[in-house]
Amino acid sequence: MNASAYMPYKSISPNIIVSKGLESYPGLNGTGFFVTLPPFERVFYVTARHCIENILPDRSDAKLMVPVIPDGSKPVLFDYILQTAVNDSCDNYMEDVAIYVVSEESSTEEYVALRERALPLQHQDDVDNLLNLALARGSNLRVIGYPIHDHPNCATEVDYDAGQIRIQPRGFYGKLSIDGLFPNQYCLTEVSWKEHDYRGFSGSPVVELAENISFKGEVHPLVVGVVLMATQRLVRFISINVVCNAIASYLVREGYVEN
Repeated sequence: MNASAYMPYKSISPNIIVSKGLESYPGLNGTGFFVTLPPFERVFYVTARHCIENILPDRSDAKLMVPVIPDGSKPVLFDYILQTAVNDSCDNYMEDVAIYVVSEESSTEEYVALRERALPLQHQDDVDNLLNLALARGSNLRVIGYPIHDHPNCATEVDYDAGQIRIQPRGFYGKLSIDGLFPNQYCLTEVSWKEHDYRGFSGSPVVELAENISFKGEVHPLVVGVVLMATQRLVRFISINVVCNAIASYLVREGYVEN
């Protein structure tokens, strides 16, 4: 199977950080991706919290700028940032995920475009089953993101002289493992990434490529996690179920009901 052909390139974006008064000098910090929680139509943008922690609304005038269309210039309008405590605890220790709520004040055309970019989240039991199967089978899970370290194969960068951002998605795969150090977190080992530096991959989706048994050759990328950090030996990610819980709680608070 040519895994590259099935990766969700359209769903991801580099996190572009823009400071007030310095709009011509953006920065890059990690990757994010769009999701929906069927059957609801609201669209969300997910990334690692540490990538945007310093630009939270109460801490900075800088903001996250994500284009509506890849390589476009029109930014997505966000309403709110969802955060969640570890295991819903009250000790103020936050999970390393941030979920931006896409504003419904966006134009119809923009919202439709974002829904088309978004990865549908799976039922939490299905995510657990996918992870358990990957553990049992020793199958590969895959990551797609925008590394920014100085390497000829990593062309995501800001060219200030040309006044443009050049982006190049890259990916890798690894075997799933559990070290039990942190709740809701997993690891990838035997990773295929050989360039040592993982800068830019934080916030990237971890996906399982699932073949539709009813239609031969039909493969869907199912998101199972969010990359948090990496060392030379492993990549750590958090279960996407943490994101699902936060989004579901938000939808309930806002009065959304399933038809």
